[in-house]
Amino acid sequence: MNITEKVNTILDDLEYENFVKIPEYDDYQCDGKCEKSLKELVEEKTEIYYYQSNKLIVFCKNCLNDNPKSGFEEVDRLKYSIDEKPLMWPCLFCGEKQGGGCKWYCNSTIDVDICKKCYELDLVDKYTNIKNLENFYVCDRSNTVLVNVEKVENLKVPEEIANNVTQERIEKWLTSIDSVVSIDHKIKNMCTWLPFTDEYDIPNYSALTMLLVNCDPNGKEEVASVVFDDHGQMAIDVIFDNFLEYQKAFEEWTENKLSNEERCKLTNKIKKDFRENHEADDQEMAKTCEEFSGYIRLYRMLGMYYG
Repeated sequence: MNITEKVNTILDDLEYENFVKIPEYDDYQCDGKCEKSLKELVEEKTEIYYYQSNKLIVFCKNCLNDNPKSGFEEVDRLKYSIDEKPLMWPCLFCGEKQGGGCKWYCNSTIDVDICKKCYELDLVDKYTNIKNLENFYVCDRSNTVLVNVEKVENLKVPEEIANNVTQERIEKWLTSIDSVVSIDHKIKNMCTWLPFTDEYDIPNYSALTMLLVNCDPNGKEEVASVVFDDHGQMAIDVIFDNFLEYQKAFEEWTENKLSNEERCKLTNKIKKDFRENHEADDQEMAKTCEEFSGYIRLYRMLGMYYG
C-alpha cells in the first residue's frame, strides 16, 4: 500500500468529534454587510470565500465583490512611540504587527487589522473560493477555523525522509486534526501535510511539537511546525517554504548542537532565571532542545498556548 492509499484508507474510518460541516453550521456569519450565516448561504447556493491566518474571515460572493474593505477605518499612531503603543496588532495578511509609529486600518466589528501596504492591494484576490463544501469543516474550540479534509491523489514524500512518514505517525496525526484552533493560510488541504517526526516535549513548556511536510505533488515540499498546548489545542505554522530551506536549517542546527554538558549547564541557568525573574530567554531555551522541532519553534518564537 503506497502513502496515498494509506492516507485515504485512514480517512475512510475517521469521525471527528469537534468538526461540523459548513452546510450544517449556523453559528458563523458572513463578515460582510449581509451577515447571513454559513448555513443560509449554502441553502441559497451563494458562493463562499475565506481567508484565515491569525483570524478567520468569511465573505459571501456578493459582499466580497461589493467591497472587502467595507467597515475599515484608518488608525493613526504615528505620533506615538513603540513603548507608548506596543506592536500588538498583526496584519491579517502579512502578519506585520502595528502600533506606535504606524498607520493602519481596523475593522472593530470583526476585530481585524490590515497594514497600509496590504490595504492598498486588491483584497478580493486574497480570498479562496470554497468549491467543495462537503470537504470543509468548522472547528470552533477557542478560535473558529475552517479546515479542508479531502482525500488525496499521488502524494509525494521527499526521498530524504520517506522512511520517517510512517503509518503510525500518519494515523495519529489525522485523528488529531479536529483539535486545531490556528492554521496557516498556506495549508489548503490538511491531508497532504504529513508528519515526519515524533511529538517532542518542549523544555520549560507544557506543550508538544512535531514537524509536517507538504506531500502535494503540486506543492513545494514546504515544512510546518505543529504545537499541542496544555489544553490539547493544536496550531500549525508553515516555517519553511521548501524542503531545501529546512535541510539547510537542520544541518546548521546539527553542527552547532550543544553537548550534553553544555545543555545541562544552560538548562540550570534557565531554571535560575525562572526562579529569580519568572522568565527566560526563548533563544537560550531553544538551544537546550534535543530535537530540531522544539528548537525551531522556540527560535522562531511561535505560539505555545491558545487559551
